[in-house]
Amino acid sequence: MGGLGVATIGIALGVSYLILSSIHAYTRLRHIPGPFWARWSNLWLSRQMLRGEYVQIMDKLHRQHGPIVCLAPDFVSISDPDEIIRTKKKWRRGPVFNGIRLRPGQDSMFVQRDSKAHDRLRAKFAPAFNGRDVLEGSQRIVDDHLARLLDLIERKYISTPEKYSPLDLTKTLTFFTTDITSSMVLGKDSGCVEREDDFHGYIHSIESYMTVLSSLVVLPAFQKFMGTPWLRFMDLMRPPLRPVLELAEKSVNQRFGEKRIEQNDMLGSFVAHGLSQEELKYETVYVLAAGSDTSSTAMKATILHLVSSPSVYRRLQQEIDESLASGKVTTSPVSSSQARELPYLQAVIKEGLRIFPPAAILPVTSDQDEVVCGKLIPAGVNVEPSIKTAARDRGVFGGDADVFRPERWLEADPERLEAMEETTRIIWGGPSRWECLGKKIALIELDKIFFELFRRFDMVLADPTNPWKVKSCRLWVATDMYVKVERREHAI
Repeated sequence: MGGLGVATIGIALGVSYLILSSIHAYTRLRHIPGPFWARWSNLWLSRQMLRGEYVQIMDKLHRQHGPIVCLAPDFVSISDPDEIIRTKKKWRRGPVFNGIRLRPGQDSMFVQRDSKAHDRLRAKFAPAFNGRDVLEGSQRIVDDHLARLLDLIERKYISTPEKYSPLDLTKTLTFFTTDITSSMVLGKDSGCVEREDDFHGYIHSIESYMTVLSSLVVLPAFQKFMGTPWLRFMDLMRPPLRPVLELAEKSVNQRFGEKRIEQNDMLGSFVAHGLSQEELKYETVYVLAAGSDTSSTAMKATILHLVSSPSVYRRLQQEIDESLASGKVTTSPVSSSQARELPYLQAVIKEGLRIFPPAAILPVTSDQDEVVCGKLIPAGVNVEPSIKTAARDRGVFGGDADVFRPERWLEADPERLEAMEETTRIIWGGPSRWECLGKKIALIELDKIFFELFRRFDMVLADPTNPWKVKSCRLWVATDMYVKVERREHAI
């Protein structure tokens, strides 16, 4: 047989393999509703990520097809709160986590799929997020950066009838949370608010990296590629993440060796509890990214809904004013403990997180066939929760679940309130071993920012018909949310 004949047979076999593989992939999840092309290839899902429409598309598909939707031959999304909680508690992280390693072959706590290994790492991190001394120090750091933010607004962004000075909250709040996270984790202020600029391209590198990475990690070939141990020597993630990696490496290196710096901050706690120099170079990057992005998204989205809801806005300011006049709040900035005693403020925070969850949660998988939402799910399939849809479940939150209405948290009977509280734990990755370690610190930030902004200022959207631009690729990237800020005449 000539060379041409061998080549022809080879091509025919290759094409046959692709066809049979596609048919097999299609048949695995053919019983689950979803887009036609999603059944044949992961490229459909990758495209939604790259377009920045992932969360919106998932929510739309669930409203069309119900609590379980096929997103790819090895990928389904579920929106039933009870099923999300059940799978998160019992299953392990899905293959997608193989693709988000910063260094191939090295698993950090944030990507570790082995549950026991994850728990061992988590135990080393937990004291930095939950210790009393650390939380008190965190309050002081938030207070310091909040004072700088308020000063910036007072100096440059107060509008009057004679002067219009629009403030882009998407930029400013990202700068604010980046400064806080940098100070808490590294013991260094990144100075973004002071400069009103991205710290050495740190924010841009994280946002750009996450958009591209989210579109790649859903591809099985990329997951396998990033799991190849010898790739660690290539350090593939360095170019797109150079600013934040260099910042993390420099800070980590200063904590080791004969001339090491010892500080009572998160990085100091990580070192004290046994994390190695090599581990921390990469673990620190995850902490920096997660700490700043999700908190700023929660702030932006909640403020957007507040300024778009006059009755909620007025009631929140009324509670703030009354708490100051009565002496219920005695500090400036408000302490987190005093903020927790303000029921409407807490309802606003809970409702803001519910109506616009700041991040999607990565999938879990089972090593055996399972039944989820009444459908058979083959072993190894990624099962990802649609957090936005679950957080608007009408059976849990009522018929007006699509409406931003903090009053629901004050009106609910004990049984419904318990169900609401349990469901919104999904937003933080719980209730499970994967629940966000930074939850307490994030809530401190939210307690303070909303109280102090609306204590001092009135805000209106500069363009109510086009309030912001937003894209989603599991994390949200929001831009161009301009507001007009006026000083409150009778602020206390």
